[in-house]
Amino acid sequence: MSALGEDGDPWSIRIKGTHTLIAGATGAGKGSVLWSLVAGLKASVLNHTVEIWAIDPKGGMELGLGRGAFSRFEGGHAESMCNLLEDGSAGHGQ
Repeated sequence: MSALGEDGDPWSIRIKGTHTLIAGATGAGKGSVLWSLVAGLKASVLNHTVEIWAIDPKGGMELGLGRGAFSRFEGGHAESMCNLLEDGSAGHGQ
């Protein structure tokens, strides 16, 4: 199964060695992009070659059900979310 962009061409995203931020207005489809990426990475998460770190400022309302798929999850506490971002920018977990 593969994804297609608006132009009909295959859509891909570089994962290795990057950080990915998904942002958009309400109803823009952020959740579909996020959960498709998580599903596509399932095998790599299970064999511990990929870690997914997630931040949910809504206290887990958006991402809480997927906590088991995330190596790190922070939701709702500003200091904890900032610490996760700082850890990621410092190269922890790579």
